Amino acid sequence: MKNSVEITRGYQFRYMLTRHFVAVACIMLFEWVLFIFFGSPIARYVLSGACTIAYFAIMYSAAAKLAKFDAKSYTPLQPDIKWGIYWGLALSGMIGVLTLLFIFSDNMGAVGGAIKLIFYLVTAPCFGFMLDEPGKIKLYAVIIILAVPFAACVLGYIAGSSGFTLAEKLDDLTFEKEDEDE
Repeated sequence: MKNSVEITRGYQFRYMLTRHFVAVACIMLFEWVLFIFFGSPIARYVLSGACTIAYFAIMYSAAAKLAKFDAKSYTPLQPDIKWGIYWGLALSGMIGVLTLLFIFSDNMGAVGGAIKLIFYLVTAPCFGFMLDEPGKIKLYAVIIILAVPFAACVLGYIAGSSGFTLAEKLDDLTFEKEDEDE
């Protein structure tokens, strides 16, 4: 990552897009290996849910990290919620365009096959939700695919710019039992 003073909005967009593809690649490998061992439909949905939550956490942390840089006094960028919204819209918009191309790609021959492959690669965390009928996608899967990146970016940016950290909040809820020496 660049020095905080040198970060620009263009760099932040590229960082979020790169983080999306890295997260998808890692989750895709993990998910496909698990699908080999757990092939039942129920396990597939549970694993896809877990992978979607992992993707959400990765994108949330990336947005929070960039928002924390924006909030520093010596950086030229100022925190503004619209940037979290823009990042979420950019990722969801890219996935939305791929979803539309996927839906209408049946009569496109080799290009349609390439579109389907790219779609499956970009939306890998939700892959298990889409396996019911090959070449078809359910409405709830489309909603999940579009909502997760947007929500992760917006909530991550809000959390990062306001200084909220989930780990600290969860740490406050923990209680350590004192050992009783007898």
